Amino acid sequence: MDNYFQTNLSFIELYHLANVSEKIVHTNPSGLDLITSGSDTPIIFQKNKKPVKFQINRNLEGYLVIATTPKNGITKNAVKKVSENAKMHPALYTEYFNSIEGITYRAIDHLQNGNLEKFGLDLSENQQILSKMQLSTAKIDDLIKLAHKNGSLGAKITGSGLGGSIFALMKDYESAVKLERIFCQEKANFTHIISLNEYCN
Repeated sequence: MDNYFQTNLSFIELYHLANVSEKIVHTNPSGLDLITSGSDTPIIFQKNKKPVKFQINRNLEGYLVIATTPKNGITKNAVKKVSENAKMHPALYTEYFNSIEGITYRAIDHLQNGNLEKFGLDLSENQQILSKMQLSTAKIDDLIKLAHKNGSLGAKITGSGLGGSIFALMKDYESAVKLERIFCQEKANFTHIISLNEYCN
């Protein structure tokens, strides 16, 4: 939009304007979508902290197969659900949040060191916690089971959950294409393959 209307706004100005619409749609957005969509490298993101860029090991080969379920994930509904449950079960949800943070940093370490198999295990462990937080759905679970059945190293929700999309990690392009075809047969609304190598240093 900035290019089309030739407004010549700075990145900070664009970020703040885009964040207005994010608040309308998501109520209490983290800012993750805005920051990542404007970044040319992977980043470590925590709300109210400065994003930190990091590099993936250049020898790492792997593919993410994205599949979208028929039900849209609505972020503000997921945020509300987690917030309400966290208030009712503060100790349990603190444990969930801490576990997810630990898994995330392990996953970053495995990406930097080129350990694809352990990165896949991180994804699956993360998904188990998201399921305990009631963010998964029957269709998401079906797609993840299908991914594991067909050689996925790990799979999880991407986005807010309660619908939306998942991604599955595959070790090579051939297996990624095969899984994408299977997802299409299972009536996934949208599929796409991303090479991790695109984000290597």
